[in-house]
Parts: sequence; C-alpha cells; structure tokens
Amino acid sequence: GVNCFVQFSVPKVHNGNNFYSVGEEGSQAVFTSIEKELWQAGIHTELNNAELCRVDTFKNIEPEEEFPAYAPLFGLLKMRRGVDRVYPESFLLKNTQQQFCVYDKIAEMKHRKVEVSHFPAQAMRFEHRCMSKGKVQAVFGFSKAGEMFKSGRYETVKKQQVQQWKNSLFSHSVEEVLSIGAGVLQGEMELFKQRYERNWFDRFLKSYGAYHLAQFAGAEVVRIALQNIEEEKTKVWRAEKLLLQAQREIELLKNAEGTSKTLGTLYLELKEKVCLN
Repeated sequence: GVNCFVQFSVPKVHNGNNFYSVGEEGSQAVFTSIEKELWQAGIHTELNNAELCRVDTFKNIEPEEEFPAYAPLFGLLKMRRGVDRVYPESFLLKNTQQQFCVYDKIAEMKHRKVEVSHFPAQAMRFEHRCMSKGKVQAVFGFSKAGEMFKSGRYETVKKQQVQQWKNSLFSHSVEEVLSIGAGVLQGEMELFKQRYERNWFDRFLKSYGAYHLAQFAGAEVVRIALQNIEEEKTKVWRAEKLLLQAQREIELLKNAEGTSKTLGTLYLELKEKVCLN
C-alpha cells in the first residue's frame, strides 16, 4: 500500500510563483530539493522511485482579446463554466481520468493577492491534468517520477501535452466550429420566431443588418450619411432610432463579449497558440 502522498508545484518551488514553466534541469533540481527537505523532516524516501498518481502540465498564451470574449467558444466546445471558487473565470472539460481546464491566469493570481504588475497584462492558461497513475502511464509512457529525466522523456511530456489538447479541444476544423456555432444562431432565430411569429425572419434580417451596419460604421456615421442624402429631419431621426433599436435587440440576444471576431477566428487563434510545439 501507499503510505504517503507528496504534492508540489515544480514552478512554484523553482521560481517562487507558478506562472512560468521550468525546463528539465530545473525540474530535476526541484525533485532533489524536495527529497532533501523530506529527509530533513525525517521522511526518508527516494522521489525518483515514487509512482506518479497525478501530473498537471500547462501552457500560458497571451490572447488577442479579453478572456470573456472566448466564453461562447468554450461553451460550444462543451466546457463547463465556473468550475470552482478558486478559478471563477474558468472552463473545465473532465472525466474520471483527466481534466482540461482553461482560465484567466492573471485574474486567478489577483484573486490570490499576487502582485501582477511584472506579468503580461493578459494571460490565458491551458492545464491538462492526468488524474491517476494509469492515465499518467497511458499518456506519457512511464509512471515513476525518475523516468521523466531519462532518455529524452521530458521532451515527450511536452509533446504529449500538446497532443492531448489537439485530441480534445482542438480536434475540430474551423468549419466544424462554425457548424457548431450555427446552433447559437438557431437559438437567436427561435427567439425571434417566438416574439414575432409570421414575419419573424424579415424582422431577424433587418435587425441583423442594422446591427452589423452599426458595428461596421457606427450610429453617428450612419446619421451623418443620412443627413447628407435626406432633407427631411424626421426621416433621419426615425432611421437612426430604428438602427439603435435593432442594435440593442441583437446585442441582448447575442450576449456579446466585447469582440467582433467570429468564433472561427477565435478558435484558430487559440489552436495555433496552444498546439504550437
């Protein structure tokens, strides 16, 4: 039987914080340091012979948009939002053997009262967690801690981290993601159909057209253009009012997250950054 579990963060022991990753040499030094600390505490063991029952790997990326902009994308990919109190801005995909977690790393550090002024303004963390000895063996090809530092296996850990994300969250093509996104559009259409019944699609097209016109040009620019071609001020006022009303209506349905980028564009950005070896 197992008599003791040892849990620690390699980056935190090595760097004092867990933001930046650590190379093979630094990781090996951390294992040696932890073993010495255990011996000094009267726990005589060789960590290199210990069985790994959980391994977490991570990758930080600097996203082009604010973290909430990606929320609809993670929702489409079946990730559960708000996994716990520690990571309130997070998304989780899991089973009994492994977990994939994405969260706003800067927000999480602020939550822990960590000074973040010397870190990037935005950082999104992708964590893969193998939750059992069997899963560690299946993913990395070994289960003893010391084997990680033999025959280039540390590089295998890095490669498998990327491969696991490719197999799970980033196995779709952009076209497939857009197809999934059609489900969101369908939901918006259904709301229009319930609200306006017979003429719902005409209203939907007009509202969407007005919304994107306002997004592309801006209500003020549209108003100036109308004034230049329409002498009657009442018509200009009505047109501007119609434009703003349609814009608000679509925004309420879309729950916009602060970006005009498509789901496909956001997905491609994350896929390229996370799956780049």
